[in-house]
Amino acid sequence: MNDEELFELGRRLKAIQEELGLKQKEFAAGLGITPSYLSEIEKDKKKPGYKLLKRLYEKYNVSLNWLIAEDGEMFCGGIEGGKGTVAALDFGDQTERLYEMLAYMAQSPFFLSYMMAQFMQAYYEFEPTIQKDIDKNKPKSNG
Repeated sequence: MNDEELFELGRRLKAIQEELGLKQKEFAAGLGITPSYLSEIEKDKKKPGYKLLKRLYEKYNVSLNWLIAEDGEMFCGGIEGGKGTVAALDFGDQTERLYEMLAYMAQSPFFLSYMMAQFMQAYYEFEPTIQKDIDKNKPKSNG
């Protein structure tokens, strides 16, 4: 991260806190830091470490792409968190188990990497079938 990106990081941390509706003290406690340290980061006087960035992701589902470069959505999505929560899904009697797996995956970099590798393998293996399915289910244009 260069100094220009770090300058904006304090402002983005404040935006996350506000989006979550937390007071500075609550937000700092959730991250395992003191309110004064959080204030120093928000004023761009201190640089956060990797562990703090990781806690933002793990605790509040903050997208690191958004946090660092303000790219994409503020929240990654997940079972809990801000506006990025997973939309209600219904997979019958497997729905609860799916939510448990998603919550576990969000907490485990190994599991997430493994599942992404499996997804990519399946995607490339079945890409033509997937593309046909996507094309078949596209809304028809009125033109």
